Amino acid sequence: MLSKAGVSLLVFLTALSATHSRPESVGYSYVKGPVPLHVVTVNLEDPDIKLSVALPWGGVGTSESFRGILRRSHPAAAITGTFFGERSLQPVGDIVIDGSLRCTGFIGIGVCWTTDNRIDFIDTRKGQPRDWDLYEGVLCGGPRLLRDGKIALAPKAEGYRDKRLYRPALRSALALTGSGKLLLATSTRRIYYRQMAAALRRLGAVEAVGLDGGTSTGLFYRGKFLSRPNRKLTNILVIFDNQYHYDQVKGGLVPNG
Repeated sequence: MLSKAGVSLLVFLTALSATHSRPESVGYSYVKGPVPLHVVTVNLEDPDIKLSVALPWGGVGTSESFRGILRRSHPAAAITGTFFGERSLQPVGDIVIDGSLRCTGFIGIGVCWTTDNRIDFIDTRKGQPRDWDLYEGVLCGGPRLLRDGKIALAPKAEGYRDKRLYRPALRSALALTGSGKLLLATSTRRIYYRQMAAALRRLGAVEAVGLDGGTSTGLFYRGKFLSRPNRKLTNILVIFDNQYHYDQVKGGLVPNG
């Protein structure tokens, strides 16, 4: 039989666990249907949730394995980030981490989040200055898939010229539902972006952008690789469900920063 001190300690540890481990805030589901998807759902109303971008060990302009980047941060979930040049290894869109601009790109829809996890999807235009001062983090992905709940695909108008974007491939995407949940999604087979947009809309998404796909497609959830890239990456989006853990590891999200 436990003593009073033992009971008190057990109650304390149980409360601590409940405070710092909230599986319901970052959940996973396999979605069947016309377009099967791996989907990680993030409850942005949980104050312990933190979003960030993580870079390779060598910083911008270098690459590292998906597993290698994750090893430094141990997030609850992570997904492939934005496209990058195959030779330069430079991400094609702006990246802001912890309020600092870490990469200046030239294309993409800004997925932007504040310190209280408000998320905005902001159009950018090539050659026009962009001010991200209001946001803690920014990842410029694309092309846009959904706007106000409607499919809104116009890659050429956004400046995308790579013909591979118009062919079936493994796809990754970020989406925001009407109820304010963030979705990290990857397809399990090769699909068109329009198919990904329609599948996300069926899940309740109202805003969505594509991310790097094909052999770069990666999705991680609580120690398991749901989609594994076949190449090294230059940036990934990471999700934490523990503020204390995030504070401890965020320095490693920008090595040599």
